[in-house]
Amino acid sequence: MKTKKQFYIPEGFAHGFLVLSEKTKFVYKCTDLYHPEFKDGIAWNDKEVGI
Repeated sequence: MKTKKQFYIPEGFAHGFLVLSEKTKFVYKCTDLYHPEFKDGIAWNDKEVGI
C-alpha cells in the first residue's frame, strides 16, 4: 500500500465510496457486529434525503 490514507466516519453517519482502480483495498473498522438487516443503502436521489 503506497498512500496509506485513512479517514474517520462517525457512527450513524451515512457514507459511501467509489473505487476507480482494480488494485484498491478498502478496509474499515466497525463499532458493532455486522447486522445484515441494515446492509441496504440510501439512494443518492432519494427525495426524502434531499441530496
